[in-house]
Amino acid sequence: MDSFIPFSHGRGQEMTKKRLAAAIMTALTLAVSSPLAFAAEADTVPVDGDGAEPMDTYAIEDTVVTATRVPVTRKEVSSSVEVITRAEIEEQGADNLADALRYATGVQITHLSSGAGRGHKAASIRGFDSRFSTILVDGKRVASEIDQNYELDRIPIDNIDHIEIVRGPSSSVHGTEAMAGVINIITKKSEKPTVSLSGDLSFWSHPGENGPKRYGFFVDSGHIGKFSARLSGFERKSTTAFFKDDGSTYEPYGSWKNFQGTLEYRPSSHETIEFTHSDTKEDTREFFYPNAAKNPLVFAEGYAEGYDRIQRHENSISYENKGDDGTGLFLRYYRTVMDKERDNINTKNGMPVGNPKLDKFGWVRAKRTINAFEGHYTWKAGSSHTLTFGGEYRPETFRGTAVRRNGGDFSVTGPMGQVQRGSTYHFYYSALYAEDEWKIDDRWLAFLSLRYDGNNQFDDNVSPKLGLTYAFDDDMRLKFNVAKTFRTPTPNQLYQWNTDNMGNPDLDKEEAFSYDISLEKEWKGKSAKLTFFDNRVKNLIDLQYDATRKWYQYQNIDKAVIRGLEAEYTAEIAPRLDWHTSWTYLDAKDMTTHTSLTNRARNMMTSGLTWRAKSGLTVDLAAQLYDHYRSDPGGEKSFALWNLTVSQNLGEGFTLRLAAENLLNKRDQDMTLPGTLLKATLQYQF
Repeated sequence: MDSFIPFSHGRGQEMTKKRLAAAIMTALTLAVSSPLAFAAEADTVPVDGDGAEPMDTYAIEDTVVTATRVPVTRKEVSSSVEVITRAEIEEQGADNLADALRYATGVQITHLSSGAGRGHKAASIRGFDSRFSTILVDGKRVASEIDQNYELDRIPIDNIDHIEIVRGPSSSVHGTEAMAGVINIITKKSEKPTVSLSGDLSFWSHPGENGPKRYGFFVDSGHIGKFSARLSGFERKSTTAFFKDDGSTYEPYGSWKNFQGTLEYRPSSHETIEFTHSDTKEDTREFFYPNAAKNPLVFAEGYAEGYDRIQRHENSISYENKGDDGTGLFLRYYRTVMDKERDNINTKNGMPVGNPKLDKFGWVRAKRTINAFEGHYTWKAGSSHTLTFGGEYRPETFRGTAVRRNGGDFSVTGPMGQVQRGSTYHFYYSALYAEDEWKIDDRWLAFLSLRYDGNNQFDDNVSPKLGLTYAFDDDMRLKFNVAKTFRTPTPNQLYQWNTDNMGNPDLDKEEAFSYDISLEKEWKGKSAKLTFFDNRVKNLIDLQYDATRKWYQYQNIDKAVIRGLEAEYTAEIAPRLDWHTSWTYLDAKDMTTHTSLTNRARNMMTSGLTWRAKSGLTVDLAAQLYDHYRSDPGGEKSFALWNLTVSQNLGEGFTLRLAAENLLNKRDQDMTLPGTLLKATLQYQF
């Protein structure tokens, strides 16, 4: 890719009328096809999905690749992209993915209190539910729960090099699930022989309530001729059930284990062949209380104790060839399999929790298998265009007892001899996409992308996107993105029958028209960015309570708007002392009922100081403020959370880290905030 060099003095090269007309016509084509009538009916400013560009991100200095699949600097790319480095992960005391994401601009870590994944944490980007964001590991999908509400607990953190977050619609590159954005976890690459070991203990502020224990390792062989190898793993144990006043647990407890191995072979300086294998095992328990007033069919009295046993296996092989002239070829096949067993037991009588009217026995068996073939080719077309063409073919099989259609096609015997039927779904996804990184002149850079998605279960769709970057000079830019996206209902949303919610086979696909505009600037060790984003969503799927049936069911919301402002500011306010702060204002409404969507904060601000002393001492103090957070249950809340992490380099490769999460001991059972968690971590690297 030619370097994008904005001029700093004078008018520079004049943009030709034809090029400007072409860029304007592309934007107008997208705008005219948007649902303008919907905006008029809503009596509001049109709200569209975030126009952030999709792009696969690999931080090479200031370069990312999650937004466009080719390396582009963050200054150039039109999308809102944030990179969380390994150093930041450690300085902030993060030992899981939720902790690593908590300070990211426009990202809210929500605590689910109802529906699938209750008690777990989920990542919401720009006010969209977690299912609208794609979580990738080195660009690969994982065989997760259909709604991804569990993945922040499961993805290992020891092997992470950095995390790239693309805020805004990324469907034109990453597919239908990326309506809100992409979280791409980039693992470490081989550099030099390294061994890293870590272990931590944690304690809740309540007497007698021990927190989880965690042990992890990372081994890098370095380059041995043309080969290199990396191994990593962790085990996390939590043996204490931490109860709320109503008898339910704040979060699941038990054990999580992961092992991952990677072997690289470099036949030449331009080529890399990589094999990876990963195993994850989870064995957890939790207590929950199905509300008898809302769901009398399930419980006459008592609590449910849930047991989750999950295994996931992943294998992949990839080939990459990078040319000196900017050309590149990437090919990959990967297979991921997830097996899940879930048992819900009534603590009063020891029987499985179920609903006799639905012939449900309170236990679930499910298996999801993904086989994916993908590739893309990039080359320079003259001095102005970098073109990428790619595609993927992804057969998926989902087999489960909680998802039933037409009576089910298989039977499974449960823990107490009950026989339950389930259904198997075969999905065949295919996609073709094209991207053009177009250097219009010295100031203008355009990103055009178009993706076709085919699916044997639903109609085919096309997702277009246009991004523009205009550089006033080296330090100041204006960025604009506009996109149309869609998302098809999941099998759970269509056909799930569960103990407290059910699917809806009449659901329509979700569609959104989105745009955003940003102004960003750097000066004298400081940087600032202001973004307005607007998403107009049609047929938004939401889990709603049906008072007539006394049941939760997925329903389409005819019209919804999700829009807001993001402000970011970073500065070195003194030698070795950095300040970072961000503010997100969110207006998320169901325009049919003119009510705000739940489990979102109207205002969220994060502000923190990081001090790095010459002695090897690092202190990180951060505050998160939530204003008008509408929780369900619990109503509207406003609160602040403070986190403190102190790290000291002890020499000889040892680092001691002490952290206090929720430093001021904020407690709220609706928000799943049990109080202060104290952690001590010892890390050794040689």
